[in-house]
Amino acid sequence: MKKIIMIVLLAVLCIATASALCVDNDGGALSYSPSSVTVNNYEYTDYCLPDGNVAEFTCVDNQLSVEEMPCLLGCHNDWKGNGACVPTGGGSSDVNDVQSSGFETQSFDVESQNEIPEFNSAAAGIAFLASAGAFLFLRKRN
Repeated sequence: MKKIIMIVLLAVLCIATASALCVDNDGGALSYSPSSVTVNNYEYTDYCLPDGNVAEFTCVDNQLSVEEMPCLLGCHNDWKGNGACVPTGGGSSDVNDVQSSGFETQSFDVESQNEIPEFNSAAAGIAFLASAGAFLFLRKRN
């Protein structure tokens, strides 16, 4: 009886260690967050591609997955060598976060995102005219 129990325990232990455990260190497909994925104690780091996009590793159904993610302003490496998109002044276009339900349901089409414009020429013109007017007004007073 002891031999049967030992064989069953050994079989369960072998099956448990044979299944790959995929751990995404940033919680999902976040192209503006440099990170890595660990599978069976081997680390896969996000990296910059020659075209300026980033190769983003993530876990889908506990399996390693990699996808090319578009970067609006190019890609850079952090101090650990992990690649990530250069942040934009208006915020990132990432729509996936740690609490989202699934990687495959997310849209990464940049044109469909509601991003804050990084530079608006009308606002810049108004700011310039206001500062020039204030300068001239204060200059005449003194």
